[in-house]
Amino acid sequence: SMYNLTSGQWERSSWPSVDVSSSSANASIAVNSTNSPFAVWIDYRDSVVLGRVYYSWYNDVAKNWTNNSVLMDNKTARAYSVDVAIGYNDTILVVWDDDRDTDLSGNYFETYYRVYNNTKVWTNDTALTSDDNIDSGTPAVAAGYDDIYYITWSEVVAGKYEVFLKAINATTGLAIGSLKGITSSDCADSYKSDVAVTTNNIEHTVWEDKRVGT
Repeated sequence: SMYNLTSGQWERSSWPSVDVSSSSANASIAVNSTNSPFAVWIDYRDSVVLGRVYYSWYNDVAKNWTNNSVLMDNKTARAYSVDVAIGYNDTILVVWDDDRDTDLSGNYFETYYRVYNNTKVWTNDTALTSDDNIDSGTPAVAAGYDDIYYITWSEVVAGKYEVFLKAINATTGLAIGSLKGITSSDCADSYKSDVAVTTNNIEHTVWEDKRVGT
């Protein structure tokens, strides 16, 4: 649903996903400098068991969502969660987790991202994590103020999920700086993180964990 600033009311629900015969889940949305929303979600139109990342722009002139487009290069992987942010010069970063590189058990997800850069081209799928025997996922992303994006995700360390953060340069599409461990290895799982960035690029991260009393 969209909020109309002129009328001060919520408008009727609209459908970014046009394939009403299939399931979709875990949607995320961001807005660019011209106030056009960009939505991403996990869609099951290609397979009832293999969710893939789809996206759509909202056309402010036509007042409708554009044709749905698939974002994942891989056609056999199962994606689970997805997030999006729009930043400097209307670059876009979409991050998700999927199981394309899982071991034979099929139990491990890795985290991937794509950048719509300032040349208006999507980069290829890029792995943010790379250990096929360690589960990682449920990523979140926020845009900084110098064409840098900040991604958080959960990854298994010593048998427990911990939260990590990595910066991505939207111009090159590459990770920069060192990997930051947000949580430390202890007796509790930490996951379902979210991230925000201040105007001077200070990251703030929140997450859920199983410590007693939290």
